[in-house]
Amino acid sequence: MTASTGFNAVAGVMGGLLLVRYLPQKEYGLVAAAIAIILVTQELVGRGVNDTLVRFGTTAAADSDEQINAVFLSGLLLKLLVCLVLFALFWLCVPIISPIFNRSDFIRIIPGIWLAITGYGLWSLLLTRLQARLDFRRFALLQPSVNCVKVLIFFLFFYFGLLNWVNTIWITGSCFILCALLFGYSEFKTIVTMKWPYREILSTFLQIGRYSKWNILAAVAFVTYTRMDIFILIRQMNETDVAIYNAAWQLLTIVDFCTISIMTVMIPKASHLVRRNDLLIWMGRSLALSLACALAFLLLPLAVKSFVPAFFGDSYAQSVGLFNTMYWGYIAALFILPLIGILHATKTFYINSIIQTLLLIASIPAYAYSISHYGVGGAAMVTCI
Repeated sequence: MTASTGFNAVAGVMGGLLLVRYLPQKEYGLVAAAIAIILVTQELVGRGVNDTLVRFGTTAAADSDEQINAVFLSGLLLKLLVCLVLFALFWLCVPIISPIFNRSDFIRIIPGIWLAITGYGLWSLLLTRLQARLDFRRFALLQPSVNCVKVLIFFLFFYFGLLNWVNTIWITGSCFILCALLFGYSEFKTIVTMKWPYREILSTFLQIGRYSKWNILAAVAFVTYTRMDIFILIRQMNETDVAIYNAAWQLLTIVDFCTISIMTVMIPKASHLVRRNDLLIWMGRSLALSLACALAFLLLPLAVKSFVPAFFGDSYAQSVGLFNTMYWGYIAALFILPLIGILHATKTFYINSIIQTLLLIASIPAYAYSISHYGVGGAAMVTCI
């Protein structure tokens, strides 16, 4: 898992850095805004549902293959239903979102955004199924696939002079769909063709829906407030400012990948904890993993200081200072976020939903005030806090 996480992080960062390097700053700013929309809306079919499927799936895996297939068929149906609703909502929200983009451009990228959300839903379902089975070997092999394919396609489009911000969104969605079908065809076939009483499927579907609601709320609130910086920057500043800020954020995604990977490994184990002593041991292991990652990233600010001018150019010089401001906030998150598993073990996950919602509410005036007074530096300060 460590090697897979590292490779996935490097591939993800490389994909983002290719865009910073080869797209015009204004176009990269538009990509950042579009990706922010994707990151928020994909959580409706992402982590919130996936964490529930892991909990149900790990229990079902101990019973029979039919039980675990029923859980993931219900999860698949739930995700597809949400994706259909989102497709309709995007078209209804064109007048609201189009001030951020050119109206005609936004209409061109709606299918690409929807493809990215649907593809992410399918891809994360495949990885979650492996996670529930504790099949981390195959999980580790597949985890970097999307980012690796994305880097390859970005490079090919750049080589042939086809890389622009609209194509970037379409490539992002296509890579998820391609990898989900290529590596998960047999898994999806097993899920879809299973024989199971409709009442059982409906019961499982409703149960997963009820159980997921708090996790989905927490995930959407969390990603919304972490990307509130982009939403307010694009409204109050311009695309170039967004590009400079997002370049710094892109360099920090390697820390995010490690945080998510620790959660991926530790949360399924937390689902089985019942005794206080076991929970304390689990906490100790989670914090030890986080500490190891934090120590590995101690020299990252020094590397970024040399990397940005050499690779991005002088126009992104301000990104170094923004990176240094946000860095310690991401290191803190590396320790805090994996401990969400405690809420799963104690069945108090609604607490996380409340916390994330309060942070979302607080982030709106905080970003609005800081950005209006201090620009991109203000956004970085609030992100760290």
